Amino acid sequence: MKIGKSGGMAMRKNIHLFFLILGMRISQQEINIIKEIAKQSFGEGTEVLLFGSRIFDQKKGGDIDLLIRNEDKTKLTLSAKIDFLVELKGQIGDQKIDVILDNDASKRKTNFYHSATIQAIKL
Repeated sequence: MKIGKSGGMAMRKNIHLFFLILGMRISQQEINIIKEIAKQSFGEGTEVLLFGSRIFDQKKGGDIDLLIRNEDKTKLTLSAKIDFLVELKGQIGDQKIDVILDNDASKRKTNFYHSATIQAIKL
């Protein structure tokens, strides 16, 4: 069965609703901190999405997997990513945090990038 563009979008929305109902294993305080530091590091218009095991409330452990987006791809630099991680770990503690920047280089890693974007939840 072939799913058209609109069918794919509907499926993605249903997946997002499913995860929102289940809840996420990340506190509101952590969400606020992540969003604020992302804005400082990557500029206005930055969008942060959570993916991986932390979107499943019933799972244990797991690192924090983040996908960072900005319409201005020039703001999604390695230097900004390092600044973001240093500041974030300083505020929420030293824990495993993986960050994917939504730029042209990340899109070349098709399997991982696409699986991350399918299940990602906007913070």
